[in-house]
Amino acid sequence: MSCANSSYLAIRKFNDPPQLSDLDGFTLEADDIKQLKKCEPGKCDVQLPTEAMDAFKHSVNWSAPDAANQANQLAQKMALEAIQRYIQGGNAALGTYMDKHHPAVVGETFASLLSRSKALPAYLPELDRIFSSIRKHNQKISNLGFIGRK
Repeated sequence: MSCANSSYLAIRKFNDPPQLSDLDGFTLEADDIKQLKKCEPGKCDVQLPTEAMDAFKHSVNWSAPDAANQANQLAQKMALEAIQRYIQGGNAALGTYMDKHHPAVVGETFASLLSRSKALPAYLPELDRIFSSIRKHNQKISNLGFIGRK
């Protein structure tokens, strides 16, 4: 898939089945990593489910010199697990996170964003075609990729 917009860092296709190595180069922003150290449900700028916040708190040795690398490795592992759940269950498998004090159902939010997107068909027509097909036929994705944005 090509990208006509220079604000995207990378677009990659996952293997079938997806593998952890597919996420090489997928990293968190330095500010997000700082936030993750102290994230609490409803009190975090990084929008994650409570379980993910807890995993970052308890799995990363925040005082270690390689804490950012640990956080990125955990993020890659969590992303792969989320992709695997999504392949099996579609949008319903995306879960819920606390957006400040309100639960946000990720699948519903994702569908709403896609329905309003004018950039997706213009800059990423193949991806728009895939998502349109999924919405119309309530299909599960088996051919995924990821987009990294600047």
